[in-house]
Amino acid sequence: MNKYDYVTKTMQIMDFEHNTKHAHEDYMYVQEDRLVTRQEAFDDLKEYFEDGNKILSSKLLFEDEDLLAWKEMVRGSDGKKYRVTNVQIWRDGKAWREMVSHVEVPEDEHLGEE
Repeated sequence: MNKYDYVTKTMQIMDFEHNTKHAHEDYMYVQEDRLVTRQEAFDDLKEYFEDGNKILSSKLLFEDEDLLAWKEMVRGSDGKKYRVTNVQIWRDGKAWREMVSHVEVPEDEHLGEE
């Protein structure tokens, strides 16, 4: 199974314990103003979905042995629609660094293959 399929499958079934298995022991999540540790990042991710945010669609942008990049359309818990861009740098076969961008978009915006 490739990286994208693995990550999106674990997100679909909301198996956050399983999702942490693809994270390097030195995993760090880059937020706008700080770096977040592995455990903090996965606790935040779990809370994000428990709050009602939902992935509407997803599209792979690029994947190789060192990098995974994909976009999602997300319905936020605030009712707004967001285009979310995810970029992961991999080391030793696991996600090592990650950065995510959320941009509010109009209701009629799509990823192009929906």
